[in-house]
Amino acid sequence: MALKDYSDEPDFYDQGFEHKGWVSVWLGTTPAPTGGNIDTLQDLCGVGYYELSDQESHNSSSAVPVGQLFEKISYAATFLTAVLAAAQRMDIATAFWMTAQFDFAYDKSKVRRPISEQPVFIGAFRFSADE
Repeated sequence: MALKDYSDEPDFYDQGFEHKGWVSVWLGTTPAPTGGNIDTLQDLCGVGYYELSDQESHNSSSAVPVGQLFEKISYAATFLTAVLAAAQRMDIATAFWMTAQFDFAYDKSKVRRPISEQPVFIGAFRFSADE
């Protein structure tokens, strides 16, 4: 549940992020927010509508190598190499938490609300459910 109801915003349903076969990945390089009903995508990343059932996440109490956060994430074998390369380009080797939104290609240039510094958007990557 988000901190507020964003459904009345004009772009809530038409940001155009839904894309079959893509996964958008965010990494939290600081500990995850605690308390309250913070919705990572809506409250922190400016996303309107998305399918919660297409989201997976993992949290750690301490910073761990990025790849470790993906050990139990669906289809990670098909996109993790690209995630690690993108994180390395951003000089991110460790993180506390991650969020992956499947069938979703986030583009922060389409977001109208302020975007939090955390989590860091790593990118949108092709994935395959066949492997």
